[in-house]
Amino acid sequence: MAFKYINLWQSKEERQEKYHLARSLGMNSYWAIKMRDWRVAKIERLFGLT
Repeated sequence: MAFKYINLWQSKEERQEKYHLARSLGMNSYWAIKMRDWRVAKIERLFGLT
């Protein structure tokens, strides 16, 4: 059985903020939902925001 690593210590508000960030960067809702559990640094690297 595969174990999915997610950001377990994030709050509901952090998840919502990351969802809205992904949507504002042009991602569709499917990917934005997936990105809620990513760390912010990973999202920033993906879009060249760092």
